[in-house]
Amino acid sequence: MQRDDEVVVMLQIRHVPPDVHATLKERAARAGMSLSEYALAELMKVAARPTFEEVQRRIAARGAPAVGADTVVRALEALRRERDEQLLTAVESRGDEP
Repeated sequence: MQRDDEVVVMLQIRHVPPDVHATLKERAARAGMSLSEYALAELMKVAARPTFEEVQRRIAARGAPAVGADTVVRALEALRRERDEQLLTAVESRGDEP
């Protein structure tokens, strides 16, 4: 949100494909907003989310080791396998067919 003492700048986006423009205009209308208001709201959401690199820098600044995406994927896969095994065991113990 803008503070009273902040300077506001204008951003112009050129070469927007017609289909993208039409989609954004339709979404803005459904949200009860002008195209400019809608585009600004979406840009603010994007700007508020840190990039992967920014997250990695924050983690490193805390002294924690950086973790690569492949490590995260392997950990998630292991957790999902464990969850699936637990669910299968629970279903089998009830006597239900999986």
